[in-house]
Amino acid sequence: MAVKKKKKSTKRSPAKRRSAPLSARLPLAAGILAAVAFLCLGLTLLLLPESPPPAPTPDALALADPTPLVQQFLDAEGVTWQMETVVGGAEGLALLVSEFPFPGEPLAESLQRYLHAQANSAVVEVREAVSQLAVTQKGNERSIIQFAKLQPPPPPSPPPPVVQGPRLALIMDDLGRNLGAMRQLLALPLAVTVAILPGEPHAAAAAEMAQAQQHEVMLHIPMEPQGYPAINPGYDALFVDTPKEDLVSRFEALLAKVPQAVGGNNHMGSRFTRDVVGMRVVLNVMKERGLYFVDSRTVGSSVAFDVAQQTGVPSASRDVFLDNVAEVEPILDQLAALKQLAERRGTAIGICHPYPQTLEALRYDVERDLLAGVEVVFASQLVH
Repeated sequence: MAVKKKKKSTKRSPAKRRSAPLSARLPLAAGILAAVAFLCLGLTLLLLPESPPPAPTPDALALADPTPLVQQFLDAEGVTWQMETVVGGAEGLALLVSEFPFPGEPLAESLQRYLHAQANSAVVEVREAVSQLAVTQKGNERSIIQFAKLQPPPPPSPPPPVVQGPRLALIMDDLGRNLGAMRQLLALPLAVTVAILPGEPHAAAAAEMAQAQQHEVMLHIPMEPQGYPAINPGYDALFVDTPKEDLVSRFEALLAKVPQAVGGNNHMGSRFTRDVVGMRVVLNVMKERGLYFVDSRTVGSSVAFDVAQQTGVPSASRDVFLDNVAEVEPILDQLAALKQLAERRGTAIGICHPYPQTLEALRYDVERDLLAGVEVVFASQLVH
């Protein structure tokens, strides 16, 4: 039996391996350590928080351009705006245009408080005439907010016309001859306008009584009639042939006798009231004194009302003579006719006299309320 020879191994045992020299391994280790250290440093720098920028100084805050703050404020308030122009660059003037109506002081005060809260020194100025808020800094304009210009308020609507019922005025002529008739008239709950004849003996007392009872007083102006001298209007009457200067002084003397008068009407005067020149003289004096005139229309061709209107004197004309027939029944009929005229036309003026029958008819009318539905007013309320 053949015996196999064992092959001699060529592998080295661990003990017998050769190690690299130490001097060769040191540089490699140092390089690795340096790379690791550099990597750690980089990671550390990346993970460190960024340093905050340096805080602005108080002076810088105070003098900073306020325009961004103004824009922020408008946005917060819901005020839409658009940058239109910037004059002078970053340090110049910004114009912000808004379609909002001009808000005035309230928004300006809020903006001022906002700027102060941000330590900004800008000042807000209200320019109401041009619908602007101007933001200035050290006297220089920095921002202007242009709002929609205020529209002038529409003129107030005229009050609705007052719808008035029918009205009539009662004028009683020839008062001043005796006070008994005046007392009877003033005892009636009726707004009768009293026309005082200035030349009568009790004219002054009658006017005082009427005024004390809050009745309206007129001057019953004596004027020349067509039948003069057969029909005499009185020694102190106004005549067509009187020179203008004398006519003025004569009329002023009549007014002085009844200073309570707020208007006047003619006594007789069927000739004088047809004279344009004479009537213009009288009415110019009345205009200067703020008096009104009622044409008694003692003649159909009177020009008194027309001249009064041309002169600018508040005036009216008599519609009905109540007591041409001095009896109670006819007077009541005339009162009824006057009422119907007022109801149909809206206004009417009646003239009467202090006859006993007239006073009795007025009392009867008051007791039975025959003028119901028509307001009895003083003559001044019916002139125009």
